This record gives sequence, C-alpha cells and structure tokens, in this order.
Amino acid sequence: MWFIVMDAHSKWPEIVQMKIGETLSSHVIAALMGLFSRYGLAEELISDNGKQFTSDEFESWCAHNGIKHSLTTPYHPQSKGLAKRFVATFKQAMLKSAGEEEAKETRLLKFLQRYRVTPHPATDQAPAELFLKRTPRSQFDLLFPMGMHAMEKARMQAKIHFDQHVKPKSLYIGATVYIRNYRDKKKWLQGSIVDCHSDVMWKVKADSRSNIWMRHADQLRLAAASDNSTPDTTDVATSERSESLPNNDHPDSIEDQLQMNDTQPPINSPMLVPNGKEMALHALPQVARSLSPPAARVRPARALRPLPRFSHLK
Repeated sequence: MWFIVMDAHSKWPEIVQMKIGETLSSHVIAALMGLFSRYGLAEELISDNGKQFTSDEFESWCAHNGIKHSLTTPYHPQSKGLAKRFVATFKQAMLKSAGEEEAKETRLLKFLQRYRVTPHPATDQAPAELFLKRTPRSQFDLLFPMGMHAMEKARMQAKIHFDQHVKPKSLYIGATVYIRNYRDKKKWLQGSIVDCHSDVMWKVKADSRSNIWMRHADQLRLAAASDNSTPDTTDVATSERSESLPNNDHPDSIEDQLQMNDTQPPINSPMLVPNGKEMALHALPQVARSLSPPAARVRPARALRPLPRFSHLK
C-alpha cells in the first residue's frame, strides 16, 4: 500500500510505502512527521475519510501542530481530484516499468525523479522549480549541458578574483618547505614534500615527525637553501615585507623627521599677531612651521572709479 502526499501549490509528490492492513494513525503520523521535518509543517491537510485520518489521535496531532484538517465528501472523487489524477499516473508508470529487471523501490525513485523535473500542465513549470526554487540535475543535463554554463562562469569569475591576491608557488616533490603545525605550540616545522595529491593538496613529512600529513598549498612555505630559521608564526607575509625594507638609509615616518629637526637651533624671528603685538617663535621647531599651511595672500584694495557712461550727453 502506498501513502501519497501532494503539494497543492507546486504539485510536488511524495510517496511512502505502508503495510497493507496494518497501517494505523501512528504510522501515518510518523510518515507525515518525516516529511514535515524536511520541508516544514503544512498549513492545511485535505484527506479522505479513512479511519487513520478520522481518529482522535490524528485530530489531536493536527491541533497540536497548528494544522487545519479537512475531510473530503464521501463518494465524491472530484473533491480530491489532484491526488486521484496523480494516483492514475503513478499506477501507469509502475505497470509499464514492471518488465524492467529492477527492484520496486528503484523504479519508484526513478519515477519520482522524472516527475519532479517535468513541467506540470497546470503550472507550466516543473514541481521542483516551484518547490525547491531550482531545477535538480538529472539525466537531461547530460544531453543538454547548457544550464551549467552560468554556474561555471560564476565559478571562473570567483577564481580569477581570488587569484589576483595570491602569489604563485613553485612547489614540487622533494622541495624543502615549512609545514603548518596544529598539534603543539610550534606552529611551523621544517620538512619536505613527499607526494602530490592534487593541484593544491600535497603530502608532506616533517623532519622531526614520522607521520605523513596532508596539507594545502596555503599551509606550506618554501624554505631557502641557506635559511635555517623558521618563518614568523604570526604573519609570514608581514615578515617577508619587513625583510624587503631597507635598514636605516632614510627616515620612514614623520616622527623621525621631527626627532631629527628638534636638534636644530630655533629661529627667534618675531611674528605679528592680529592685535599688533610681537610674539617670538622660540617654542616652534622649523619642521612644525614647514608642515603648517602657507598663509593666504591678500590682494591690495584698489579705488573704484565711476564708469563714464553718460558723460557724452552733458
């Protein structure tokens, strides 16, 4: 015996096999709970007048979960026409596939897969498009793989954007590398590459350990031939940047400039303030005055003369 559940909006079908003559309300509740745990509770259930649906146990379960339960009119198949139409389709499909050398459960799963990706005549869309908001991959994608191009294009764009910030590494089997360690406080261990698992996955072995580890290329650092020190445990990129900077050839900050110019003698030239008094610049260093914005130039005022527009009329 088959327990058929159909979503009224998307026409998504679910079929659960039940035992003939031994199906109780508890079995129906367990089947519905399995469906609702994956897709969420339904707002309304419409069923026939079977004893499993009219029992007090089923009614109390629907009330406990906030589900409105409605019964169809007896001897009126039109009240549940959606389920009746799917039952006829399901029976025809199972009879036609009876000659195949496959188990009944396998034939059922194949039928559900093809039914869910086929456009329904009532909605002109596949049940999966309305129920899952996407079309699951099926055998049709092997014949017409055009639907995967958008996904591959987005994946390639993300890869190009990621590769812009990644420095290429020349890793090879037998190379001496520093391996990221996650087992004790020493974060980097010197070792070598043993084997290549994929483009970015490498099998490595630390000199002080006997086990072979699997590490990503981001977890490996090439070791120079004359380098015996481990990389910085906090940030390797920062240590590489600090090594490329010069030692003390020129000051690198404004504070260094201020510290160098503080040793110069101050300039005692007076400066006029708006009230007409003089103020000596004993406390202002030369660099501070050089960093201050220049004073705005004031254009001298000129006398305004009247325009001789009507002088010829006098």
